[in-house]
Amino acid sequence: MNANRREKARLAFDRARSSLLKKDASRAFIHAKTATDLNPKLEEAWLILASVSDPKDSIKFLNRALEVNPDSQKARKGMRWAARRLREIQQQNIQGKSGPLHKHALKKKNQKDVGQSKKLRGISLFISIIFIGSVLMFWLGLPALQAQASVQKEPRPEDALPKPTLTPTITPTPTLTPTIAPTQTQDTNYSSYFYNSWEIPEEVSGTNDFWIEVDLSMQMLYAYNGSQIISSFLVSTGTNSYPTVTGTYKIYAKLPTYRMVGPGYNLPDVPYSMFFYKGYSIHGTYWHSNFGTPMSHGCVNMNTNDAAWIYNQSSVGTYVFVHY
Repeated sequence: MNANRREKARLAFDRARSSLLKKDASRAFIHAKTATDLNPKLEEAWLILASVSDPKDSIKFLNRALEVNPDSQKARKGMRWAARRLREIQQQNIQGKSGPLHKHALKKKNQKDVGQSKKLRGISLFISIIFIGSVLMFWLGLPALQAQASVQKEPRPEDALPKPTLTPTITPTPTLTPTIAPTQTQDTNYSSYFYNSWEIPEEVSGTNDFWIEVDLSMQMLYAYNGSQIISSFLVSTGTNSYPTVTGTYKIYAKLPTYRMVGPGYNLPDVPYSMFFYKGYSIHGTYWHSNFGTPMSHGCVNMNTNDAAWIYNQSSVGTYVFVHY
């Protein structure tokens, strides 16, 4: 690229940044688009485009920013918000098609839609403000802020498999070959590693090990080889009354089937259970299919075929990282 073209791209970016500071989103978009057309490697211009766009378009622009700079913390933070917001919108659309609404419910829905619209504008402004502040600090020469996940490390107590609300009865069981054909079901909307804002934990960084991340805020389970995401699944984790533990763990027991017993439930033949802390496990689920909604007593509920795939990929010692 010649120097003249780079200079024009920089001038367009400066105009976009100035428009953003003036809260003129339409002009900011136009100037930032001009900048990326002239210089597709201008990360900051892609970030401006993402900050003034809806969640679906934001994901597209943030992916371009991450192609330029895979380590961009601002792009990862934005991607996490956009993916979560897009999922909320998709769920609202599904609920809106579930059937006719009563008059009172319709009124509440309209009020909610107005509130969601205000929320979208507020979030867009919030992201813009964050980006403006980051850009200003960058140009003033301050160090870039680095996002780090707070990882709670809890050693597994020596004394127990069960927890108060989940007491699996474990009897000696010969090793079985799973009869359910593993199926790698991948949600392409959430399969990109860049949707996560945290860094790869050092325990698996630089390795090619298979490991598991459970994102409670998005109700997603991600499977990795080292730093490469290989699949992602929608799950159901614990409710507010029975939350899923957070922290870093290792799978310490794998059972093809077991009986799950607790307050108000007694479920035989729970398939593909992988225990990672006391009585908490990742397992297949045959009693509901409402994945994406917290429903469990702390365990990580998966579609049975999805759980079979994870079960076959993992082993005792597989790293599990659970976080919000």
